[in-house]
Amino acid sequence: MIVASKPADINFFHIAALKGAVSLECMGMKRHGRPATVVAREEFGLPKSMKKEAVLTFLKAKVEEMIAARHAEVSE
Repeated sequence: MIVASKPADINFFHIAALKGAVSLECMGMKRHGRPATVVAREEFGLPKSMKKEAVLTFLKAKVEEMIAARHAEVSE
């Protein structure tokens, strides 16, 4: 079991979950309420014209960036 108690950990898992939801939307899955793509665009200030695949690419890069920053933190 993983416990995310630090704000940085909570933020990481939030973005990772958002990435997963956008990935499923790209595959054709739908959900009730607001689409994850819309949530991601609003949270990160991305343009409304940005396609789902571009939002997914952005979120993948964001997650990788956060992982790299965490590894740099640990190795110091």
